[in-house]
Amino acid sequence: MQKNLLINLKVVFLVSILVGCSTPHLPETPAERLTFENTAVIEVLNDLIQVDIDTYYVYNQAIAGIKEPYIKDIFIAFRADHERHIRTLSTHVLQLGGTPPAFSRDMKGVLMTGYAAIRRATGTEGILKAMQSAEKDSHEIYEKAALIQMSAPIKADIKNNLQDERHHLTTIDQLLSNTRKKLKR
Repeated sequence: MQKNLLINLKVVFLVSILVGCSTPHLPETPAERLTFENTAVIEVLNDLIQVDIDTYYVYNQAIAGIKEPYIKDIFIAFRADHERHIRTLSTHVLQLGGTPPAFSRDMKGVLMTGYAAIRRATGTEGILKAMQSAEKDSHEIYEKAALIQMSAPIKADIKNNLQDERHHLTTIDQLLSNTRKKLKR
């Protein structure tokens, strides 16, 4: 049991570095281990929440600029998925004793939204490329988070959200491919 806990802590430590969390020290006492595990998991969850918030705002840009009703409907559904991710992960953060990030963009989110606004000027294909970029970022962060050892309910929600991200990315790739085919005609 003690050996597994230490292995889990090391995995959390290494993956938190990969995901971009600050570098924590390894705890020594059982109480420190619990606090460390919660803190590391909270940091990872907050990173996921922030990427979902940023992607939500990028979807707002895309929805405002897209002309095709069927694509707009898809984007509205995907934005709702990101809202659900934010709510679900925020609940876990609160249960672990943490504070979820405010519902506002960070610097990366501002840049992503700006990129989407610029791409919006190039029409449907540009908007799809901006959304593809945003979803690739989300997918990558969820992939890394899915490797971390954490409680089963949190892990299940992360895996479900990752499935959403995969679906979003696949759908956007298909829409982009179809749009390019239409433009070549």
